[in-house]
Amino acid sequence: FSPFKEKLASIKWQLKKEMGDYVAEIEKKEVEKKLEIEKKVTNGEMNIDTAFNKINKFEEKKDVTTVRTNRIIKIFDKSKLPAKYWMIDTVAVRKDALEGVIGEKEGVRIEEEKIIVGKGR
Repeated sequence: FSPFKEKLASIKWQLKKEMGDYVAEIEKKEVEKKLEIEKKVTNGEMNIDTAFNKINKFEEKKDVTTVRTNRIIKIFDKSKLPAKYWMIDTVAVRKDALEGVIGEKEGVRIEEEKIIVGKGR
């Protein structure tokens, strides 16, 4: 059953990754819609009560899927990385990048990916 278990694990991982990508896309659209509502309120095209109700609808639609955000370090330009990282210690690079010690200038960027942790009841 080993090949079957490996294939199942691979499919499960891929499904969770795709669900995470979908959740991230939905969140991005919600942020865009909230900004649009805010702009309408600022321009006087919508009153505050209507805007409040529309924004609350976003909260009501939330699914019970639990998502965790992982911050992944991508080294995209090793030539800009300081010498102390040449034998790349990804733990040290991640720690310093998350603390803001190094960044784009040093060839490191922080990316986030959504991972499905569990599904509620």
